[in-house]
Amino acid sequence: WYTDGVKIVTVDIQRFIPGAKSTNYLSAVYALGIAREQSAVEAIYTDRGDCLMEGTTTNLFLFKGNKLITTKKDILPGVTRSVMFELAEGHFEVELRDIQKAELTEADEVFITASNKEVVPVVTVDDLTIGDGKPGPKTCQMMQIFRDHTTAYGQGQF
Repeated sequence: WYTDGVKIVTVDIQRFIPGAKSTNYLSAVYALGIAREQSAVEAIYTDRGDCLMEGTTTNLFLFKGNKLITTKKDILPGVTRSVMFELAEGHFEVELRDIQKAELTEADEVFITASNKEVVPVVTVDDLTIGDGKPGPKTCQMMQIFRDHTTAYGQGQF
């Protein structure tokens, strides 16, 4: 996953009350089933306007040039996601906004985050190859920055 990147898929499903954690995992189980059928590790929800939202257990980021872009609304705000904002500061411009699914064709790099997965490079979304089909340098930089952060945190340097 971390050296070669992963495939994710998009699904036309929205979480019920997206800003709140709940015990209703039925849509996530269904979406992950769709992902597994397509040899993908995660499913990203899309809304009625074809905007990318969040994954079943992850948050989605993409790079366009030096901008790190992620959605701004109707998602469960992940802990790792908020750490990404802090860690990206001084390295990349962070932009929170709606992301149209069609924008994936213009993305230089894509990655997902989660506390149990850290930073995972995405090289394929649905049948679209992202960039050159390999984890990009900015994603690898964010992986290293996050790794350094968690190592320092674990050693009590905070």
